[in-house]
Amino acid sequence: MRRSFYLLFMIIISSGLLSCAGGTQAPHSENCTNDADDDDDGLTDCADPDCASHVACQATWEVCDNGGDDDGDGAIDCNDPDCFTAAVCQVTSENCTNGGDDDGDGLADCDDPDCASHTACAQICTLSEGFESGVVPPTGWTKVSQSSYTWGPADAATYGTHSGSWCARVAWDENLANQNEVLLSPTIRCSGRSITFWAAASYTWAITEGNYDVALWEVVCDWGGGDDVALSGGILAARGVFTDWDWLQYTFPIPAQFNNQSIRLAWQYVGADAADFYLDDVALQ
Repeated sequence: MRRSFYLLFMIIISSGLLSCAGGTQAPHSENCTNDADDDDDGLTDCADPDCASHVACQATWEVCDNGGDDDGDGAIDCNDPDCFTAAVCQVTSENCTNGGDDDGDGLADCDDPDCASHTACAQICTLSEGFESGVVPPTGWTKVSQSSYTWGPADAATYGTHSGSWCARVAWDENLANQNEVLLSPTIRCSGRSITFWAAASYTWAITEGNYDVALWEVVCDWGGGDDVALSGGILAARGVFTDWDWLQYTFPIPAQFNNQSIRLAWQYVGADAADFYLDDVALQ
């Protein structure tokens, strides 16, 4: 009896173990592309660490300005929805007066054809000044002075002019102080032109003594801003031999780099213990 009970007990135990062994299933592996949690670990596809090395889970983002399909979705740069909010793909119209290339085409302000009809880019090809108002600087002109002996009017009866009743003059500083006196024209904007003017000066004090000269500048923005270009570092020295106080004509082509660009012209008198300088009949040709 005890033996039979023992055998029956062993049969029951063995039967249960076999039943358990036969009912246990191996866990499924994660399918990394079916949007399902195949291995029942609470993580789906690429969120499951089991998929870290799967090609579908290699992180690639679209670079929006390199001409390539970086994320392999068939859409390139700004045509990829991933880039719709990227700053590089936002189309910006050209602001014609801020000095910047707003639409990213390599052209700024009036150099951009988009600005051709803008009022700020209209041609300004007229400049004719004989200082006949008797006021220096005249309307539209400005001056930058270091000394009280600076640009002012000079009348024909007292000083002589090239033509008319008045011209512009820088008086020499009788205190022998340094002078740096600048006279700036109104804005011009055109192409293929030259600036011409008449001037009178002292050869003795400018050349023989070397005490003064007058530079001519193209001024792009503000005077002294670092983007000014000298058409002549000294018009008197470059002239060669001349007679004291003779009126002589000077002509300088405006470089092509300034075509259709807003610029001003500046006459800069620099000297000490020098002599007067006279300017008259400025014209754009």
